[in-house]
Amino acid sequence: MKLVALGFLVTFVGFVLVLLGALLSTSSQVPSSLAGAIFIGPFPIIFGSGTKELFGPFLWVFATISVILVALYLVSIALFLKGRRSGPGGI
Repeated sequence: MKLVALGFLVTFVGFVLVLLGALLSTSSQVPSSLAGAIFIGPFPIIFGSGTKELFGPFLWVFATISVILVALYLVSIALFLKGRRSGPGGI
């Protein structure tokens, strides 16, 4: 139950920070760029707009995260299959 409360708190704090960032950014003279990724399983969908210099570092970060997620996914499958082979009650 504590993790659920922590999840709601983190989501709320993130929402407030995004809202404050949008309200406090009044200068329209500064060029802006945006990049992000949505992970569906271990696979990223990368999006963005702005200068191309922004996407190089983000692509490396998202590729690294994606490789880590694929590795964790494969390890979890291997552990699951190992547990099924050992039978009930076996480790």
